[in-house]
Amino acid sequence: MAKPPGSNATQQCSRCDVPFQCGFELDSCWCSHLAPLEPKQINVAAECLCPTCLRAAIDLKTRTRTAKIER
Repeated sequence: MAKPPGSNATQQCSRCDVPFQCGFELDSCWCSHLAPLEPKQINVAAECLCPTCLRAAIDLKTRTRTAKIER
């Protein structure tokens, strides 16, 4: 779904279907303040993740990376 320029459009999370505000085209989107996901974690065919699901994906990335270092 395309977001109109300058919008704060309501999206549905591609993982849990919860609606959330997406500010991708704005200067202060909430997701820009989080750590980026690895390219292999991103489904380019899917829409955005809600704050809860994105934080969970980032947390999983961090735990996986920490487990590899500890081995």
